[in-house]
Parts: sequence; C-alpha cells; structure tokens
Amino acid sequence: MKKTSLIIITFSAASLIACSVFVFAGGYKKYQKNNSIEEEIERKKQEADRMSGEARLLSEQIAYLKTSEFREQQTKEKLNLKKPGESVVIIKPVPGTEKNISFPRDENVVIHTESDPNWKKWWEFLFFQR
Repeated sequence: MKKTSLIIITFSAASLIACSVFVFAGGYKKYQKNNSIEEEIERKKQEADRMSGEARLLSEQIAYLKTSEFREQQTKEKLNLKKPGESVVIIKPVPGTEKNISFPRDENVVIHTESDPNWKKWWEFLFFQR
C-alpha cells in the first residue's frame, strides 16, 4: 500500500507541477502581451501630443498668414508696391559685391549709392522727400 500511495502522491505532485507550469506560462504570456499593449498606448499618446503641437503651430501660422500685416509685407516684397504717401529708398550695392537687382522705377524712389556720404543721404531723406 505504501508503494501505491507513493506512486499516487508522486503522480499527483507531477500533475500539479505540470498544471502550475501551464497556468503560469499562460499568465506570463498575458502579462507580456499586456505590457507590450501599454507600451504601444504610451507611444501613441506621445505621437498624439506631438501631432497636436504641430497642429497648434500650423494654426498659429495660418492665423498669421491671414493678417493684414502679412499681406502688406508680401505686397511690398513680392509685388514691389507701396502705400500712398510712402517713400521707398533703394540702396544699391557696391559693384562686384552682389548681383545687380532691377527694381521698377517710380518718381518717389530715391536711389543712393555707397559713394554718397551718410550725412548727405540723411539730409536728402529728411528734407527733400517728394
């Protein structure tokens, strides 16, 4: 009887150990899967935060592009236009230092060269504006 009960106890212990291994292995796989899902969620949250920051920046840029100041700046720079009563001063670069740039001629445009002394430029700007 002792031999039979020893076999039964050994078989029961082996069965219990095998069942425990299967249960813990399944639990560990679920733990790993849960952990990887949580990491993926964290990465997606960071990506969403980054994208919302980019969206906010783009919204601010769009708002700036809709302002009258931006339109006025672009009108002056791209179309070479000016407001009524506004004078445009063009300072030509010293030959050989930059490319020659041609601007449309206007009766209110005062062109200065680098050979004029600074005081003369100011004198003409302050007292001889058209």
